[in-house]
Amino acid sequence: TWTLSASSITLDGAIQVRSIIMDSDGTVYASVVNTNGGEIYKSDDGTTWQKLASAATLGGASCIDSLLIDIAGNIYAAVNGTNIVIYKSSDGGSTWNITADAGDLNNPISLYDLQTDAQGNIYAVVEDNDGAAVYWSEDNGGSWSRIADRYNLGDAPCFYDYHSSLLGTDSSGNIFVASYTEEVYKSADKGSTW
Repeated sequence: TWTLSASSITLDGAIQVRSIIMDSDGTVYASVVNTNGGEIYKSDDGTTWQKLASAATLGGASCIDSLLIDIAGNIYAAVNGTNIVIYKSSDGGSTWNITADAGDLNNPISLYDLQTDAQGNIYAVVEDNDGAAVYWSEDNGGSWSRIADRYNLGDAPCFYDYHSSLLGTDSSGNIFVASYTEEVYKSADKGSTW
């Protein structure tokens, strides 16, 4: 049986829910777009929702296309808007700091997806100055490296996002990415080859 847990009324007039995740304690986090821009909410029971971050808190976010919780419990938000950056919270969403900016991600045009693997590495799917690209961080967002671009991914000029996951990992450490060319690519060596 399904019951309504949140509506545009409980989420300050949300027009869209862009991402939803749950931590190991059962707390649910949702990113929404409303007339104020992108915002992040949390709920312990799905009935009551608390705003954690507003568009102003997140540097003028027009939308937050992806949320992620890593194995250490840090929350990441892929923010598109005035600044296209990745924010990180290490305290359950009370405070947010930029963990990847334009310089880290080759001046991105858009951030699409965030994922993690069993080892705790963080992956970001972006469209940057050179087209489609995948970046990763093996130190909880402290530094970022480009591991794939349009030339390893079927010469994809960009990713075509319908608010879906574009990247996945499995327990063996394989990385899978879907490209604009309607193909799925796999890397078994942390992005060295695809």
